Amino acid sequence: MLILSSQSQWEGLFEAMGRPEWAAKEPFNTQAGRSANVEELRTRLADWAKNEMPQDIFERIQSNKSASAPVQTAEAFYHSPQISARNYLEDVDHPHTGRLKYPGLPYQFSNTPRVSKSPAPLLGQHNEDVFLQLGYSKTEILKFKQAGVI
Repeated sequence: MLILSSQSQWEGLFEAMGRPEWAAKEPFNTQAGRSANVEELRTRLADWAKNEMPQDIFERIQSNKSASAPVQTAEAFYHSPQISARNYLEDVDHPHTGRLKYPGLPYQFSNTPRVSKSPAPLLGQHNEDVFLQLGYSKTEILKFKQAGVI
């Protein structure tokens, strides 16, 4: 996926592609030209990318100070060196499924401790707390349970 917002990023992409001249010639040298010729640009990008490995494209574009991110399978994401280096996936114990990896926060602060995740609640696990907060008594909640309402 490419998300390019400036002329310099487009120039970096064209450099990474081995086509630096595209940044100097019409129609791809301006945003208006790229927009007016978006289908041709997409075709050229696809032709270039079809014989390349996604990680190689990503690294080449990044090294040319442009923006990109590889579209990954779940397995590739799971085994990504970036995800591992950031400790993004966290082990969480679930009462029914056991220990599983769950996504963590997409950001981390250096002076803020990491908060451990808890598993998703089981169906109805918090019913009593919710109904008590809504003003129902424990007796009323028991009647709801006996009637099969909750």
